[in-house]
Amino acid sequence: MEAILNFITSDITRTIILAVLLLYFIVSIVTYIMYARDKSIAKKNSRRLKQTPRIPESRLHLFEALGGWPGAFIAQRQLRHKNDKRPYMLVYWLITILHLIGWGVGLYFAYF
Repeated sequence: MEAILNFITSDITRTIILAVLLLYFIVSIVTYIMYARDKSIAKKNSRRLKQTPRIPESRLHLFEALGGWPGAFIAQRQLRHKNDKRPYMLVYWLITILHLIGWGVGLYFAYF
């Protein structure tokens, strides 16, 4: 990652990028934990008569949109949670693509 940052000449640009990457990291950890908790509740609910409220999909999407999409991606693969639901995954991939486009545009303007 340091090699990528060496290309960026402005200290302010470098600081902003590092701050955003730190935010992504923190929100990704929170998002992963939310996925794990929701998966745990889903398993417990299948064995109980009294249902525990689950984490709403809209809240999971909110945290993905706030930068937690990498954590969500890892959680979906490791925990096998939410990856079979097509409507959910469609929204997830739209969020991810928008983030990647945003990074592309941001880095383009940072360099040129």
